[in-house]
Amino acid sequence: MSDNLMTTQTEEWRQHLVYENYDVSSRGRVRQREYIDAGGHRRKAKMKAISLLGSESGCDNRYFATGITHKGRSRRMKVATLVLETFVGPRPDGQIVLHGPGGQFDDRLENLCWGTYSQNNGVDKERDGTVARGERHGNSKLTDAQCNEIVSRYAAGDVVYRELAAEYSVSITHISHIGLGKRRQRPTPAAGTAA
Repeated sequence: MSDNLMTTQTEEWRQHLVYENYDVSSRGRVRQREYIDAGGHRRKAKMKAISLLGSESGCDNRYFATGITHKGRSRRMKVATLVLETFVGPRPDGQIVLHGPGGQFDDRLENLCWGTYSQNNGVDKERDGTVARGERHGNSKLTDAQCNEIVSRYAAGDVVYRELAAEYSVSITHISHIGLGKRRQRPTPAAGTAA
């Protein structure tokens, strides 16, 4: 078996093409190869610690990362980037790592691909349910349940927009947009009820 490619059941290990002292697995793991340090001492191969990059800021834009030393310089690298560079090839110009349905914490090869920013902010967010829409939007004044209640109450003829606006402390225009389906998706009728 080649020194550059080691396979075990469902996990495949390959040597990174730029960071030659590191092996990367198809399951998103990284290990440092055996090497001779600056003092001439032989260092054994070891698994690299992987931590969350961006966790200090408390934001949702976090990814697994590990420390890499190359030509005497240390840096943090996203594990997903190392996996794609190792198994697919160098990052194409203008492209970024896209995570699939497994989400941003799944760095297995089958969950990763190179793609554009617009792909990452469009189709991927829709698929993963991370679009800032409805009550997930930072400026949302009403929950999805409240919007569904507004539509149902108005459709039943119980109240007019002006009364709903006063009750929910929003503008009449806001209520009318909800009622017309311009702000939120209209609720789907429960099974067995008329639309």
